[in-house]
Amino acid sequence: MTSVLIVDDDAQLREAMARDLKEKGFDVTTASCVSEATTSLGARAPDVLITDLRMSEADGIDLLDSVRNLAPQTRSILMSAYATARDHQVATDMGAVRVLCKPFNATELVQAIQQAVDCGTGFRVLRPGGRLSISDIVTEGEFSPAWRSRLDAWAACVSGAIDAQEVVALMREAGFVDVQVADKEGIAQMLTGRAGLPRIYSARITGYKPA
Repeated sequence: MTSVLIVDDDAQLREAMARDLKEKGFDVTTASCVSEATTSLGARAPDVLITDLRMSEADGIDLLDSVRNLAPQTRSILMSAYATARDHQVATDMGAVRVLCKPFNATELVQAIQQAVDCGTGFRVLRPGGRLSISDIVTEGEFSPAWRSRLDAWAACVSGAIDAQEVVALMREAGFVDVQVADKEGIAQMLTGRAGLPRIYSARITGYKPA
């Protein structure tokens, strides 16, 4: 069972998220501020941390910084209605797997958690006979540096996307066979001036390492 720690000073949102995730089978704990969260992290590191950006005592960026020392195996997701392009960059640099833009729905939340779990397990050394599944945002074709640096690309959480075929090639080089790209879901509708922009979508890429 995947363990999740939710940190938000909005009690109503925090408890609603906890309730929804518990109903879906997650092991959920909550904290109302960064100090509560660090205490919880010290006692038991969750698989996934979901933290709000703007909080009264200290913010989510401060917590991301603490997680790297307190619980290095925990994967982090930042959520905010007000994240700037710089917030996205700093969060990514500090190891955040995803920045969720509020408001989001339950499906988007679960997808973000699954992405964090896959990120945490997918790049460990996998014994022969195992299957690897990676969920990520990818492109179909070249995504130029000019597009990556745009503010709306950061806002849509797609600035770090790479060509799906690059991921496929890396997995094959690592000895995986039957590598497939599945569960494609188009995203980045909020990008403007789309001429010359490759297709961008979230996908699950799987492969099998023979024994």
